[in-house]
Amino acid sequence: MDFSLVSGGYIGVDIFLVISGFLISRLLLDEFEKNGAISLRQFYARRVRRLLPISSFVLLVTALLGLIILEPTRINNLGDDIWAAGLFSANIVFASRGADYLNSELPPSPIQHFWSLAVEEQFYLIWPTVIFVLLILARKYWRHIALVATLAAIAVSLWASWKQTPLHPSWSYYGLHTRAWQLCCGALLAMTTRKTSIPHRLPATAVAWTSLLAIAYAMYTYDHSTVFPGTAALVPTLAAVGLLWSQGNWFGSQIVLDNSVAQWIGSRSYSIYLWHWPLIVLAITLRDDDKVTMVGAVLLALILSEIGYRIIENPIRHSIRIRQHAKRAFAIGLACIGLTIGTGLAISHATFTVGSGIAERANFSDTSYLNAAILNQVLPRNIQPSLPNASDGKPLIYRNGCHISLQRLSETATIPKNCVFGDLESATTVALFGNSHAAQWFVPLEKIARSESWRLRTLTASACSFLSGSNPNVYCDAWRRNVIQAISDQQIKVVIISDFFASVPDDTDISRTQWWTEELPLTISALRAAGAEPIILLDTPRPPEDTPTCLSSHPNDIQLCGPTTKSLSKWATISQAIESVATQTGVAVIDPTNWFCLNEICPPIVGDLLVYRDGHHMADLFASQLEQLLGNTLIPLVDQATR
Repeated sequence: MDFSLVSGGYIGVDIFLVISGFLISRLLLDEFEKNGAISLRQFYARRVRRLLPISSFVLLVTALLGLIILEPTRINNLGDDIWAAGLFSANIVFASRGADYLNSELPPSPIQHFWSLAVEEQFYLIWPTVIFVLLILARKYWRHIALVATLAAIAVSLWASWKQTPLHPSWSYYGLHTRAWQLCCGALLAMTTRKTSIPHRLPATAVAWTSLLAIAYAMYTYDHSTVFPGTAALVPTLAAVGLLWSQGNWFGSQIVLDNSVAQWIGSRSYSIYLWHWPLIVLAITLRDDDKVTMVGAVLLALILSEIGYRIIENPIRHSIRIRQHAKRAFAIGLACIGLTIGTGLAISHATFTVGSGIAERANFSDTSYLNAAILNQVLPRNIQPSLPNASDGKPLIYRNGCHISLQRLSETATIPKNCVFGDLESATTVALFGNSHAAQWFVPLEKIARSESWRLRTLTASACSFLSGSNPNVYCDAWRRNVIQAISDQQIKVVIISDFFASVPDDTDISRTQWWTEELPLTISALRAAGAEPIILLDTPRPPEDTPTCLSSHPNDIQLCGPTTKSLSKWATISQAIESVATQTGVAVIDPTNWFCLNEICPPIVGDLLVYRDGHHMADLFASQLEQLLGNTLIPLVDQATR
């Protein structure tokens, strides 16, 4: 789903963080100058009044609408997101979910945007306390120490963002450790400009318009392929600093910032921020992913923001009774937090029954099971695994560490030891080499290895293709080299290679087909040089979206959720390129398409079994049933290669 009116719209968060760091630091410094001290009690009471009532209300409304609108497979996750938001830790939940390669392609949460509020709140727990402690321990020199500490924090956090973003993109995007420098940039500006005069109009104009152009540049040129935040975040961050520094004393500021529309949006920006995302996600769940739907959702967000601003935000924030008694603010805050956490926990543990009727287990001795499967339109109630638990059905090698996740790849790209299955004493060793689309074949291969007395060695890593020239993680190349070396050292004679056809080459100027045509012969040569004979297992057909989510939306029209004719045609070009290379090099190819599709219809359910656990990986139970079909083709090829 694409929710952006501009490809780099996500940089708005970076601007928000700079402004937040600036305003909070300026408030603390003003309080110290006025009173000679900082009251943490009053600071946190103000934050509670400002942030929690309206944010908790939005979360509760989103919970109610989510129960009505969202697919059952998304509701438990929504509950987890809500209680995490109540604990100011939504960024950690989203970072963890995004770090899981297999969960990162799920539809976005209606409260995904709460991650930035969590980062801000975590900063609020640390930064005022640092200032407070400095005032107590080094009252005379606190400004100098604070300045040095802020510069150090910026340097360390920016370095972490630069180094960690390519390796751990999800944790870097959502983490306080890689976002703190942006908040601290705002704080640094507040420290260094508080007692300075307003900048002259000419330099202020130059800086302000350069900053606006930089923001526009980032919004229209950054996209999902930009390594972000990393050093790319410097552009919107420094632009935000420049705009704040100019203090509105620049030509055009009255037109851009001082008009009534800009003033209205600015005063209600927090409510707009809270409302816009859940309304967009929920609206697009009901309707198609189109710009009209998004514009309608944004307009509704503006209306609700005005209502919330008038009946929740301002009445509580400006209440004399609450302002004069911090305990009342804290009581309101605790009530908001408790209600939010309780609601989230209740939803996260809710159970849902989807489907009707009982289906029988199909017979997988041949592909005749597809005859009935392509005619079925109804989701069975006894589907295995259940839709809410579908994503948990991963092979054993995910749980025992033999399959390497993107997050676990290190600079050495070490190959896990003791990842041998089947007959451990066998003289015939077969390896499985590739990314998660190779790993999805582990269950039937392990059953075949036991029945045929093979020794099965797994050499798989998420997102790392067995082909060179595709590096979603900078260590994929090192991992591939180590795999080839391990194949040679362990004298593996047969290597089954499989890959996700949607893997993207680093060189954006070449097509996927060209990449396969150029790189596959090199991989075949490298494997043969290591003493192994490759067998190519082509990719499985790809559904149009996350299958469990689709099925829960269309329980009476399930064929909408299977791979389409268009999808089969799209990936057939890669299959043809692979088969052409295989013919030229004398490598065997196994095409599993006919195990999934009949007459270009690819059912998402066969009997009582779910075919896909997500948007493109086989469910374990279904994969296990393919043992005989895979074995009928694979066993003779392995026997021939090991003679």
